[in-house]
Amino acid sequence: MPNWCSNNLHMEGDAEEIKRFEDTHNSIPRDWKPSSHPLAHLEEGEREAVILDFSASVWDEDNSNHEYSSHGYDWQAKHWGTKWNACETNHFDVGHYAFETAWAPPEAWLIAMSMKFPKLKFMLSYSEDGMGFMGITVVKGGNKLFDKCIDSSEARDFIKENLDPDEEKELKDLDEDDRWDFYDEHMYKAWNKLEAEAGV
Repeated sequence: MPNWCSNNLHMEGDAEEIKRFEDTHNSIPRDWKPSSHPLAHLEEGEREAVILDFSASVWDEDNSNHEYSSHGYDWQAKHWGTKWNACETNHFDVGHYAFETAWAPPEAWLIAMSMKFPKLKFMLSYSEDGMGFMGITVVKGGNKLFDKCIDSSEARDFIKENLDPDEEKELKDLDEDDRWDFYDEHMYKAWNKLEAEAGV
């Protein structure tokens, strides 16, 4: 199983375009050619619409002629930035989604998709605790306006540099295990720094 990357996607711009994005991506995911593996039928089932489908906006019609096992993994990793579609998706309000992806944020999908909705600005924030990284990417019309990813050691260094005297004393008095919890509780400081740099 992969490490899961947690993503938050916000969009700004024309209300009709946001609705077009939401309507477009609420769809049944496109599929690869059925596998020839003798046990493949055990995974078959009725396909249902999802509320955020990467294949609705970034897909090659020729994909249906190839199996996922031989072609799809590499294609999705290249064109979406992650080997699988979005999952565990929540649509909180207009223009705001939270979802999980395998191993990495869907940056390639974000850039390609944004070219089809040029009136919208997209802001993707993400974190992956297993490998220890977090970041923000802002795009519009296929162009990156901001893109920064930091690892957990950079985030902890920033937190340490921006503690008030009481927090410094608290951290100093903690044992090693409790320090991890302390950093988690103060991770908002690193997020605030990234958001300020991104202008969001």
